[in-house]
Amino acid sequence: METEILVPVLVFFCLIGFVVALVFWAKRASKKRAGDLLTLSQEQGYSYQSNDQNDEKFYMRYGFFRLFTVGRSRTAFNIISFQEDDRTVTVFDYTYTTGSGKSKSTQTSTNIIVHQDNRHYPHFFIRRQIAVFDFLGKIFGGQDINYDEDEEFS
Repeated sequence: METEILVPVLVFFCLIGFVVALVFWAKRASKKRAGDLLTLSQEQGYSYQSNDQNDEKFYMRYGFFRLFTVGRSRTAFNIISFQEDDRTVTVFDYTYTTGSGKSKSTQTSTNIIVHQDNRHYPHFFIRRQIAVFDFLGKIFGGQDINYDEDEEFS
C-alpha cells in the first residue's frame, strides 16, 4: 500500500523539480544573452539599454509600427543602437501578451529597425511562412517574396 502512494508522490516531485530547473535555465540563458549583448555593444561602441523603461522616445519614434500596437504588457529589451552613415540601426528583443486565462499567449521576437532621415521605405516584416495565412494574405493584396537560390528561406 505504501508503494502505491509513494510512486505518484515521487512522480509529482520529479515534475516540480523539472519545471523549476527549466525556469532556472531559461532565466540563466536570458541573463547570459543580455551580458553577451552588453559586451558586444561595448566592444563595438554601440548604445545599449537593458530595457525600455523611462524611454518614451523609443515609442514616440517607432510607436507607429504595427508591432507596437498589438497585445498588452509590451516591453522592448536588450536594445542596441548605432549610427551607420546617415542611418540609425536599432536591434531589440520585444515581448507582448495576448489573450487571457487558458488562451493567454506571450510572443517574443528579435527585431531590427533601420531609420534614415528624409527617406520613406515601406513597412515590412519577415517571418516563417504559414501557408494558410499567407494564402489568405495574397487574396487580400499581401505579397510573398521567394528566392529560387534559397529554398529554406523561401
